[in-house]
Amino acid sequence: MNDMPNQVHHRNDSTAINKDGKPIAALVDACLCARILETGEAQTTAKRPRR
Repeated sequence: MNDMPNQVHHRNDSTAINKDGKPIAALVDACLCARILETGEAQTTAKRPRR
C-alpha cells in the first residue's frame, strides 16, 4: 500500500482499492482527477451516515 501513490503518480495510472473483494475507493493521478472534476464526469451520491 505504501508504494501505491508513487506508482500512480509516476505511471499516470489509477488503481482500485478493495475491501473484502469489493471496490471501495480509487487512487488516481492528480491530473486525471482534475480532468474528471472539470468535465463533470464525477457523479457523487451522497448517503446519510448510518447510526
